[in-house]
Amino acid sequence: MRKILLAALLAAMAAAAAGQTERTEVIRNTRKADGNYYMYPNGRHKVSPAPRGYEPFYITHYGRHGSRYMMTDGEYRYVMKFMEQAARDNALTPLGLKTLKRLRKAQADAHGREGELTPLGSRQHMGIARRMYKNYPQVFAPGNTVDARATLIHRCQESMQYCCYMLKKCQPLLNIQQRSRREDYYFMKQSSDSVAHLATSGQVKREARAVVDSLRRRVNVSPRLFRNAGYLGENGGKDWQLAYYLHCIAIDMDCLPELHLDFRPVFSKDQLWDSWQARNASWAVAMGMFEGQTPYYKKIYGLVDNMIAWADEMIAQGKAGASLRFGHDSYVYPLAYVMGFNLIRTIPRNDQARAYRYVADFQVVPMASNIQWVFFRPKGQGDILVKFLLNEDEQQLPIPAYQGVFYRWNDVRAYLKNRMKTL
Repeated sequence: MRKILLAALLAAMAAAAAGQTERTEVIRNTRKADGNYYMYPNGRHKVSPAPRGYEPFYITHYGRHGSRYMMTDGEYRYVMKFMEQAARDNALTPLGLKTLKRLRKAQADAHGREGELTPLGSRQHMGIARRMYKNYPQVFAPGNTVDARATLIHRCQESMQYCCYMLKKCQPLLNIQQRSRREDYYFMKQSSDSVAHLATSGQVKREARAVVDSLRRRVNVSPRLFRNAGYLGENGGKDWQLAYYLHCIAIDMDCLPELHLDFRPVFSKDQLWDSWQARNASWAVAMGMFEGQTPYYKKIYGLVDNMIAWADEMIAQGKAGASLRFGHDSYVYPLAYVMGFNLIRTIPRNDQARAYRYVADFQVVPMASNIQWVFFRPKGQGDILVKFLLNEDEQQLPIPAYQGVFYRWNDVRAYLKNRMKTL
């Protein structure tokens, strides 16, 4: 009995630690400071063998678009305004001059491309599709149907198209249907306005945003860029704002490896850590992850209901195939939480300054992030089973498993329905 209790305790401790991120992790790999711009993990993903007598027949999925350009050119305009002025004033350091040269190249490439999918973004989705087909070929057998849907945003539509292109290349006899319609928004891209407001939310958000602002204001790269450390303030700029916008540009460069541009040398590792903390906490605020906030994550309940309903329909009809949805990180993030993945947890109000202990955005919503439910049926009699993937990594739910990472679909359906009532 003592051994059993010890094993349970160790398992619980391991699960609690799984969602934690520490400074050393980001310092060792400063690319993780990219946050939701972090590149999709292309390492080997473990694929547990199906229980004896079972084979995959259906995948239902929600995925974020692939790597993209920044949403606006406002960051470039702010940074370049002061960098170009400093160049005219002969006020840039040698590193400042190198940085300006790189910024000119980056800005020229980004001109007119705000929010567009990058070439890397297309490769990410083709890679995901290729592995999906390789790992679960029965789902994509000749004649099976793939129902693919995207939001009206062009980068999401392109992500869908590249994914479907690769699936069709792997199996030319697939029946692939693609669509992008606003009528699907009740499960593809619902607004947070649909969530009931909590009276305490305003104060909690103010407290959390104060943490974010404090972290951002700690980052000052002006002494490395300007001969006079006070140059920016003397010319109407803000040191922290330039650093923040420059970091935004820096992390977008990972979406554009063809440019071979790196702005990280401008920042110390500690500054990248602080910049990431601010970005990560800001994401948590937006998703309602702080205790006492309006639970904005509930906006994805329509998606959960949709995924359950379509799975039940596929099972009832005895069919095989896939339902693929292409949208945004603002849906993958709360879906991971509502499902109960341990990588993302509620942030206690008394621990707001350590949001990173409860969620790390680069783990949950890198570019091209996705959640897959993979269904298995027995060759004879037996329960329908399902397993869950976050960015193609197998996940566990806080309910009894049938075996390893495989769960009885009836148990999962009941768990999700109850979770949406009690969260």
